Amino acid sequence: MHQKAIPFKRGNTIELSMWFGIAPGSGIDSLIGVKPVCRLRPRHAREAVAEFEVHTRPENRLLLTLAADKCALLKEGDYIFDVLFVREADGYAESSGDVLIEIVRETSRAD
Repeated sequence: MHQKAIPFKRGNTIELSMWFGIAPGSGIDSLIGVKPVCRLRPRHAREAVAEFEVHTRPENRLLLTLAADKCALLKEGDYIFDVLFVREADGYAESSGDVLIEIVRETSRAD
């Protein structure tokens, strides 16, 4: 299945709101005592090129923000991010699925 990229203009702030779905039997069942970390990497690479600020919100929601100055340093193209949820008590971690975004030229008509 092909995932369509979410387009963002290069040099603009990227803000995404995510809902953390709790799977039955998973090791992490809420965001209490959990540190979420979100890194961005080029689509076919392993190394992160930027890290989102992550803010927890009520009802298992996250606000992910990549500041405009960090986004300005990115090259145009496809990027992947996921959120790593680390339980602070014991270091147990789970990862969200990959989300595809596309960085486009600042003058693009993508909105």
